[in-house]
Amino acid sequence: MAFVELTKEENPKLAVQVNNSLKYQDKDGNLKDRQKPTALLDIVREASSVAGMDKGAVMLSLNTENGFKNYFVNKNKNEDIVLAPMDKALQSNKDEYIYFNKKVNTNEPDKYFYSMSKSGNAEKIVDSIKVNTTDKSAYLGARVTLSNKDLLQDMIKFENDSGEKSVATIGKDTLKIETMAELQARRETLKNQEQNKSKDIPVEVQDKNGNVVEKTTTPNAKAKSSEDKKKAFKPQSKSKSKEQDIER
Repeated sequence: MAFVELTKEENPKLAVQVNNSLKYQDKDGNLKDRQKPTALLDIVREASSVAGMDKGAVMLSLNTENGFKNYFVNKNKNEDIVLAPMDKALQSNKDEYIYFNKKVNTNEPDKYFYSMSKSGNAEKIVDSIKVNTTDKSAYLGARVTLSNKDLLQDMIKFENDSGEKSVATIGKDTLKIETMAELQARRETLKNQEQNKSKDIPVEVQDKNGNVVEKTTTPNAKAKSSEDKKKAFKPQSKSKSKEQDIER
């Protein structure tokens, strides 16, 4: 899934939401710096996933010290991510292409990662990407856009009719336009559902001999009240079969 919004221009484009921040938090919550190639790789991976959704051509624009450099985002037969220059005059020059090669873990073929090829002018171009700095963070000068005239017109009409900022959630077989507020509310609902799932309490069901016959989880299971714990033990008649009460 990816999220698309309109750019703030007189003639808006479809911008794909990407993480171009050069800051990140580690597992301990400490703020760390990311290098340009690392940040660009995350952006390119998101762009390539959108390209695989067949919703239109995906472009990457890099704001460099030598002006803007624009690329089509695609994958080759080896599933490497390829940034091909949009400028036709540069398309015959292989040094102007940037490749992110797919590396498969030989021990676990289902796992893989990407690394940027150092061929051609790749390193020189990446080093020249400008950084936009704010009080809180720093951002790589990169933007991903999607070319889809129908979606563009639908989102413009949606914003004109609703008077609110819109966002489109897209996937291979998904396309949903809603307001930013609606998306945020949906995210909060999903977050709460995930938190509730994590609170589920594991329960073992045992037979009369103490053998586990079932394992499950019980949401919001309550511990026995102190009053229940104080109840006197009532022996059962020998003629009745022994039963075990299970709290769920």
